[in-house]
Amino acid sequence: MKLIAGALAVTLASALAAGAATVATAAPAEPEGRLVGSAGGTLPKMFGPLAGDPVRFTVNAHGTPGKAGGTFHVLHTKPDGKAFAEFSGRVDCLFSAHGQAVMTGIVERAELPGLPPEIKVVGKRVGLSVQDNGKRGDRIGWSWATGGFEQNTLLCNSTVPFFTTTNGDYKVR
Repeated sequence: MKLIAGALAVTLASALAAGAATVATAAPAEPEGRLVGSAGGTLPKMFGPLAGDPVRFTVNAHGTPGKAGGTFHVLHTKPDGKAFAEFSGRVDCLFSAHGQAVMTGIVERAELPGLPPEIKVVGKRVGLSVQDNGKRGDRIGWSWATGGFEQNTLLCNSTVPFFTTTNGDYKVR
């Protein structure tokens, strides 16, 4: 009986030591996420005087929340094809999971012929959220132009996807 109890104690001690070693082991690296694609549609009535304007959002983002890279491009035209606003920049954050993603980035280039000249967007952070619905029409949301771009969007933040795209496609991994 003492032999069995001793063997059990040794087995238990070995299991506890192995468990402690497992806890001390570093967690595996977070897998790299991806948000790639280009999609858009026509702004709905909730956009007031901008309703009916075509918009398109192009993204090539990769990485993890702490280390992301890539580019984004936003194009807003009037129904006659004239540019209203166009800007692009580099991605500084990406979260992705379960077919959804949030990315933010810093605007590096902008042409804003439809906006007052005092509005400056270069150097500002903007956000885009995507719900990848496959071929059924993705949903997106964006955060900028709140208060005329005076404030940045927070790092790794955007709105819920509120706009259903009618052309193009995004892939979230």
